[in-house]
Amino acid sequence: MRKQDLKKILLDVLKMEPWLNATNDTGNMEATLASFAAELMKTNAVIVSLQSEVAQLKDLHDASIKQTPVSSTPPAKASVPPAASFADVVRSSVQSVLKAEEVRNDVIISGLAESENIQKDDEEVNKICGQVEINTKRDWSTASGKKRNLNESMSMSQMAFNLNKEARESGVNASFSVRESVEKPVPMLLTSINNTVNIFYPDDKKSQDLALANIVSLSFMSRESTLFYINKDNRIIMEHANNSVTEELVAVKAGSKSLVTDWVGRNLFWVEPPGNIRSFDLSGASIGAIDVLIRTATVKSLDVNPYHSSLYWTETNEVGKNFLLRSSLDGKVLQTILGASGNRKKRSCTCPELTPSEDFVIDHTKTTDTSIYVSDEETGTIWVVDMDGCQCMKVVDAEASSDQQPNAGLPPDSMAVDQERLYWSNEGQKLLLSIKKDSNPNHMKPTVEAQADVGEVLSYGDHMQPMPDPSCLLVTTYREEPIYLGHTNTSLQLQLPEWRACEDVTHPTVKFTLYYWEIYGNATDKLGCDMHPCLTKFTQETFSKFITLSGLKPYTKYRIQAQASNYYTDRIKAKTPLGQILEAQTKEGKQAIAIIISNARNKTELLANGE
Repeated sequence: MRKQDLKKILLDVLKMEPWLNATNDTGNMEATLASFAAELMKTNAVIVSLQSEVAQLKDLHDASIKQTPVSSTPPAKASVPPAASFADVVRSSVQSVLKAEEVRNDVIISGLAESENIQKDDEEVNKICGQVEINTKRDWSTASGKKRNLNESMSMSQMAFNLNKEARESGVNASFSVRESVEKPVPMLLTSINNTVNIFYPDDKKSQDLALANIVSLSFMSRESTLFYINKDNRIIMEHANNSVTEELVAVKAGSKSLVTDWVGRNLFWVEPPGNIRSFDLSGASIGAIDVLIRTATVKSLDVNPYHSSLYWTETNEVGKNFLLRSSLDGKVLQTILGASGNRKKRSCTCPELTPSEDFVIDHTKTTDTSIYVSDEETGTIWVVDMDGCQCMKVVDAEASSDQQPNAGLPPDSMAVDQERLYWSNEGQKLLLSIKKDSNPNHMKPTVEAQADVGEVLSYGDHMQPMPDPSCLLVTTYREEPIYLGHTNTSLQLQLPEWRACEDVTHPTVKFTLYYWEIYGNATDKLGCDMHPCLTKFTQETFSKFITLSGLKPYTKYRIQAQASNYYTDRIKAKTPLGQILEAQTKEGKQAIAIIISNARNKTELLANGE
């Protein structure tokens, strides 16, 4: 609409209104209308600009959806996304998500173009793989001074999975990985100070009360903002710290201690007196706790290494001698690492004949170079040892430390380690101390972090619980065929092959869903379960490798497919594939026949003839 037309219409309307003030002459009115028309035109220009931006975004979105994936040997004129489209969209969405989830550290996106002769893929990868700088920091407290919360952090594995999925759907032939930059994360310790649980910040020597008291032993899953603890009522409690929801998991024996978390395989382990090591599956695969090991010696301290699927613990035999031992997570393959018979197994080993004290800690900050920090019970000196107890290096020399600082907290009652420092506490001396891991043990004076009644000490943070590659977590490649074991006239016994990936790494328990349906007549089609109505009619779930399908018809053929899932696929709602089809037949048997008999009182009874 032209400016003159708008002015004429408004003047006509105003002249017809009785409330028009006589003092408003035509000149003033025209000036007012001209100003009003100018404002309307500016607004219209903004609307047009916004409509243009929306149209461009819609075109960009439609173009990315319509892209067909580029094969490994693409044709000469393969279609690729517009320059900077996929990269910019992904970078923007990732950054916004990370800010919303309050990821504290920088995030590094790395990728590799899988196609050698498509330059656009390389360009897209290079654009995406810039560092996304996130400067938000977790807020552990509220303005009102209430209990501090552990804010939920974004799963790097989930983001990598989504990136690769978006890349394929957008026609970018590349693979991506995402990780938090943990070159120097803010050090945080979970500590038990004066019988309450605190978050302690060594950088500024400040601590905050988590309002948890009467805790015997403590553990955590950082990425899920979840604390686990044994309380003095002999219960293991799970607390979702971001919303303060608590759940009692299992009752334990009085005197239970040393609660640890396998954050990859999602299992809890702890010690029940005198020497029982027990576990609890967080996937819900079993009801209650199960025994892993029953030792005749007294087990003192326990830790878990998810990257080697192993448990480590110290124990004291009947004559008071201490040992450090290792086993697989099921309690098998037992080995002595340190102790009377555990040292210097080979001539190349450098470990002295040291006797480990009760407490030790595994350094998980380097998944490919894991090590153990342990102190010598007799001298108090702290050593760093490889996972086999062969190569040892002195970290804190008790004699040199006592010369520089008489109260050096040695031997330690509890130890923790992060990327830069080793921490230890001594309840008798009421000290929490630390030292740089790469310090010269003869010349470095320990730093006093706190002077208080400090009990258990744990290094806290996502960097203390690194996650493996998504391929080790997501059950998206399972396509196995169930194994036929036997049958009756109404059931089939089956075994489900295990899912295998990254065999040294622990896995959460896999849930199998069995889909099965009858084969009518002499069916020769090879259609899978997704082509039949079985998805809603015949299903059975199990966490076990062995399953019996019961309630079947005698002498009837069935087709069976298995689908695997676990915590990680469920968390990101990933659709897992159906496995290969098994055909199996039930045994011959009498078909049930219903016989109705009328009696003298005109009542009926239903009899079943058959097995």
